[in-house]
Amino acid sequence: MPPPLLTQSPDADYLVSEPCRIRARVLARTGAWRLDQALAAGVCPDASATLSLRAHRLIGPATRHALAGELRDVIGRARRPRVSLDNGIRLCAAEVLRSRDAIGDLADRLDGWEPVEPAGVARVRLLLRDGAGPLYNESFPGGLQRAVQVAIDALELRW
Repeated sequence: MPPPLLTQSPDADYLVSEPCRIRARVLARTGAWRLDQALAAGVCPDASATLSLRAHRLIGPATRHALAGELRDVIGRARRPRVSLDNGIRLCAAEVLRSRDAIGDLADRLDGWEPVEPAGVARVRLLLRDGAGPLYNESFPGGLQRAVQVAIDALELRW
């Protein structure tokens, strides 16, 4: 039997224990984008079983290490000249190179052993996956630097 989850009570005055049902686990995986958006926006991870499961996955070492690797790969891709046969999503290379120190700091923080807030990890994941965001869209001059700094700040524990 899977361990119980602690979630907020309906009136938000206390935490309650509820079983971790298969439905919640499936929804936490299939609704990852929506749940990451909610966590990044500051919704409490204990607000529901699916949010709690998603938050635990995000702050786990495997996810953190994978995202740190993706951030480092972004810097490497920005340094390489773009070839005409490359059909991947085009990075905003100039913005990435201007922000490379902050991106490196973010990757180091994710790879570290210190605990992090799920909201910060969710912000990193959204930054890497959002094709219309500042990592890929040149319409946000200076936006990548700000987004990376917001993610770094959001990783810090609030308690």
